[in-house]
Amino acid sequence: PFIVSKLNDLMKIAEKNKSEASIELETCESDHKDAENELFNTVGPRGLQRLVSEKQRTGMELPFLINIKRYSRLALSVWESDIISEDVESAFDKEEAKNMLGTVSGNNVGKWKEYLSVGDYVIIDGASFKVVPTVIRKKRSTSGKSNSQRSINGRSNSQRERSKSKSNPVDSEFDNVSKHGSQPGESTKSAWDNVAVIKTEEATEDHIQLERAWMVKDGMNKKIFKALPVSFYMIFVRFVGKLLIKSYPIQKLIAIAAIFSHKWGAFCNYLSTLFDEEAPMHSRLKAISKRMEVYRDSWLHMSRTPVDMSFDFALRRWTFRNMAIILKLVMWMFLKCRTTIMSVVNSKKETPYDFWQKSLNKSDLKCLLDIGGDDFQTLGEFRMDLEAPCEIMREYICRTFRIALNDTVGDSFLFCMVNHDTGKVVTLSRENEFKTFS
Repeated sequence: PFIVSKLNDLMKIAEKNKSEASIELETCESDHKDAENELFNTVGPRGLQRLVSEKQRTGMELPFLINIKRYSRLALSVWESDIISEDVESAFDKEEAKNMLGTVSGNNVGKWKEYLSVGDYVIIDGASFKVVPTVIRKKRSTSGKSNSQRSINGRSNSQRERSKSKSNPVDSEFDNVSKHGSQPGESTKSAWDNVAVIKTEEATEDHIQLERAWMVKDGMNKKIFKALPVSFYMIFVRFVGKLLIKSYPIQKLIAIAAIFSHKWGAFCNYLSTLFDEEAPMHSRLKAISKRMEVYRDSWLHMSRTPVDMSFDFALRRWTFRNMAIILKLVMWMFLKCRTTIMSVVNSKKETPYDFWQKSLNKSDLKCLLDIGGDDFQTLGEFRMDLEAPCEIMREYICRTFRIALNDTVGDSFLFCMVNHDTGKVVTLSRENEFKTFS
């Protein structure tokens, strides 16, 4: 029995090793197949063209990472030797290391300039940013000075702040920030503290200054890609696109889309708490909430100003305040359009009968009907222009003597005319009435 149990244990160990080996083999085969597909896509038919198209869309990955704060235009370049390890707990406090935006060693100071220059475009999390000249700030010590000592040449502090905002576009960008522009989950005070820190943060040789601010949450060790140069005709398209996206209507639509995505994601997240964690609906709602966060961040990447995740903005308040005027204007426009449409729809084109009915050269005519026999039946008299064709005369007769015709022949009558050459009476066919004068 001891030998049998030992053999059973060895068999179980062998089966476990076999299953692990089979899983590893499947993984290796999958990696090998992916490598073959990548090689085929690169060197196969149209592989180089696909590779170039992909790099034009995603950009070329740079050999360093970046750390960036929300509302900041400064991205700190971080190299592999500068990244703080996750398992380091003795040298750094974990929370402090998490909040740090990295430090750069002496060997990598300003090294990012070997790969990027002013005017290049970089792609971070799918958003495109332009690299602009870095503004190096210097700290100013104001401790121990009174208000009178801090004023220069008799100028007040408010005048100095205005001149500072005009001379430094980085500071003036956040002068009109809404006091409610906080990230979801942050308080208003923390958002304002973040903006205040960004306004006074210092740029070093290792900072990459972007054309606009980073509008989503802080990013640690993010990949950065360099966008490839575009064709010459795309430069104008990019310029026009920038002008359009900076306009107030587009920015407001972007803000509304971001707010709606955030609200819907928060609502789905709340609904997920009403289900058990093992329920399929819980995981489904969580997935929708995360997808809405991605949509929100993609909209915020296109925003040029901080967005408060609330629909209580100035345009909405102005709209509700002037709702009566807006409704009256909309109602007036609706009635105007309806009147115009109805006039076009109900307008009738003038018929040939109406045209000849307005003629002033009418003559008195007598209508006789020959239905066989010796005598003619007199239908009556009417007035019309003799220059009208015979088909108009037919309509005159039908309208004037409708009752008498209904009792006899109806519309099945022909006109009789005298041939001036022979003096004989001949009938006029209905096919020739349109080209024969009355």
